[in-house]
Amino acid sequence: MYTAYEFLARVAVFLEQARIDEIMYEYGNKNFAQDILDIEEQGIYWMLCQLQLALHAHSLSIDSQITREVMKQEFRDMTDRATRHNRDFIILRDFAKVLNYIKIEFTILSREELEKLDL
Repeated sequence: MYTAYEFLARVAVFLEQARIDEIMYEYGNKNFAQDILDIEEQGIYWMLCQLQLALHAHSLSIDSQITREVMKQEFRDMTDRATRHNRDFIILRDFAKVLNYIKIEFTILSREELEKLDL
């Protein structure tokens, strides 16, 4: 569960920058920025809270803190539109991969929990 939390926290940093750049450089087209904000608030932050609650319920803690420093400055200072859009595509693609990974991990965990109950 630590890995899932860390993966989501890293994605949150990258999505935040994509949203900020969309607001700064796209001059009034707020649709994509709002979509990213929705993903952040209703997706990532919700999942991070659920993971933290699950860890707390099992008397576990999060050992590492993910900060904005996980994103190199070169990926923040992108003024070229095509380069930013490519970066944003990669962020969203990797986010989908992280979600799939988490789904698989939690499916395995839930099966293990069910097997324990059968004993």
